[in-house]
Amino acid sequence: MRHFWLGLLLPLIACGGETKQTTPSATASATATAPPAPVIEAEGMEVKTRGQAPEARKYTPEAGVEQLITVAVARGQNMVGQQVKPTPASNLTFAVTCGEPADGQLTCRYEVKRAGLQTGAVPDAMKKQIDGQLDRLIGFSGEVKVSDHGLVTSVTPDKREDSVEQIAALGVADTVSKLFVPLPRAPIGIGAEWTRKREVKSDELRLSEITSYALKKIDQDKLEIEATVTQKPAKKGQQVEYVKGAKLDVTGYEARGRARYQLRPARAVPASGEVEVLATMTLAKDGKNDKSLALLTRSTYTTPEP
Repeated sequence: MRHFWLGLLLPLIACGGETKQTTPSATASATATAPPAPVIEAEGMEVKTRGQAPEARKYTPEAGVEQLITVAVARGQNMVGQQVKPTPASNLTFAVTCGEPADGQLTCRYEVKRAGLQTGAVPDAMKKQIDGQLDRLIGFSGEVKVSDHGLVTSVTPDKREDSVEQIAALGVADTVSKLFVPLPRAPIGIGAEWTRKREVKSDELRLSEITSYALKKIDQDKLEIEATVTQKPAKKGQQVEYVKGAKLDVTGYEARGRARYQLRPARAVPASGEVEVLATMTLAKDGKNDKSLALLTRSTYTTPEP
């Protein structure tokens, strides 16, 4: 049987991060300038439009300074065509501390500082029981390596002796890996647009993902970025375990989502963010369509004001 507190750690689709910038307050304009042609970069990145007054932007967190971020995730599931109501949000507060950058790479430590269910979402007795399970995640830690442009290269959770906790540690690590917005190496300004294409794993599925980003606003030390994401199966013939021991064929899958982030310079995690993704999945058994499901994920990112 899957533990409840493991079910709250399914991957987040979109992600956030911070950048360095010095442009004064401004808003996006339809007259944003563009390069003669898209700029193709590594890791599936492509700059469509550089925007107005483009500048080089990257992560510049101060070495040894602990940064806090709370990730709240609510999920819901229902049959296609019926209303999907998300579950009460579970909150995980991470401390992220990065070292000195080396060759454009940052090595950061992370640790779960707090965990619990959204206040007022369920009766007190139930919340106390669930919080007791989520408390087991406190202290889970590890290391994440990320480029100074927000491309995660690896996340390594610290080993847990208990096998169930080790699985949970992998879920925590996956959440951490999605806390960074990838930024182009090419200079960008207001109105800039860029995309990232990659293959990702969500539970048992391999998915082709395209995320499109747009820099909408710069206000003193804040960047506002909006994003959309689409996912489709990366290959045919995939299966998922719908219930324990019962594998079903995935005959259809599509996910669409949107996100908004507020970024500050000299941070390795977003100042705030909102993400919503709705996926539809059709499952079959013995060649006959069995279920058509709608899966909803809502995530928010919050950090203390400096």
